[in-house]
Amino acid sequence: MVYLPSEYREVPPVDLLSWLFDNTGVDVEKDILYPILYFGTIGSGGIFVGSNPSYKVTELSHLISIAQPKYAIIEAGLLTKISAALKASISAEQIFVFDPHAGQTIQKELKCWTSLLQYGEQDWIRFDEEAISKSTIAVLQSTSGTTGLPKVAATSHYALVAAGVAMQCSRPKPYAVSRLISLPLFHSFGASFVQNSAFQSGEPTVMDSHGFEILDEGVAGELQVRGASTMNGYSRFHDATTGVSTADWLRTGDLGCVKRGNVYILGRMKELIKVRGWQVSPTELEQTLLLHESILDAAVIGVRFPTREFDGELPRAYVVIREGGFGIDEQEVQKFVRDRLASFKALDGGVVFVETIQRNAYGKIMRQPLMERAMAEITTNMTEARI
Repeated sequence: MVYLPSEYREVPPVDLLSWLFDNTGVDVEKDILYPILYFGTIGSGGIFVGSNPSYKVTELSHLISIAQPKYAIIEAGLLTKISAALKASISAEQIFVFDPHAGQTIQKELKCWTSLLQYGEQDWIRFDEEAISKSTIAVLQSTSGTTGLPKVAATSHYALVAAGVAMQCSRPKPYAVSRLISLPLFHSFGASFVQNSAFQSGEPTVMDSHGFEILDEGVAGELQVRGASTMNGYSRFHDATTGVSTADWLRTGDLGCVKRGNVYILGRMKELIKVRGWQVSPTELEQTLLLHESILDAAVIGVRFPTREFDGELPRAYVVIREGGFGIDEQEVQKFVRDRLASFKALDGGVVFVETIQRNAYGKIMRQPLMERAMAEITTNMTEARI
């Protein structure tokens, strides 16, 4: 069933800057330059594309290839690191150096971002029409890449305004309300964005694999949402966008369920482990493993054994032991899980002790390297068994 919000709010069909500055009185201090560049890019009719300062050359090259920016404004301290990623796509005349330190010199062919100020001032590009507001992209925000390489989510002026409207308190206050939003402007927080914005002014539901709504509480399915603040799609990723939106519903790719009116996110659909017809969430297994006092970190994947009689996956855990947690072995870990979860969730794919669990820049487990490692381990064991 569709779970309706407690209230619906009207979304002004205007550009982002008009809503922010004409209506809500946003105050941007002069020394906070990053938001000024953000709003300046959008207000001039451009599309803002932010990058994570911790990105390496390969990650930046990927972002540039799918976003295809025309200009780049780069912090002076990052020029050396990312110059290789920029040379193939953006000429030196299109690169501006952001806020160089006093006395710091920059390459002769590059310009300081303040050179843009010589063109004077003019009003930002305004519009007051819903169709234009919904179709005009304001930002391209990088995703976490939980199912592969990161993508960029294209978000319209209308969606950004709707997210802002959803965060406003509908009950009048006897004082001026100030809000501090510290989320980075370069990243799209999918599930968090959905929970904090769409659920306040939109509608979530849980669907089964055939596209039918799940009416029973506690039964897991794919979480889908519809509302004014959802993204328009993925930029230049037609294959990735296919199946993301159906009949105004955004398919989040998250496994969720509803209990007592609350929506719970259980994990990613594509990460589910299919065990003898049952679907097992690796997140649930990981959270269970972390309850063990000797386990510091854990990651679970599904593995296949060609020598087994059934054609299916089995959960395999990679476990980091806490310092001082000696004496724990594979049997103890398996028993710990078996005592707490259903039998089909048992770690019958094995337990492997490792030094660290590899994660991406956003703290999410990188499962693909673990899958490749598991395949190599299983193949090696089969070879040794034949010998």
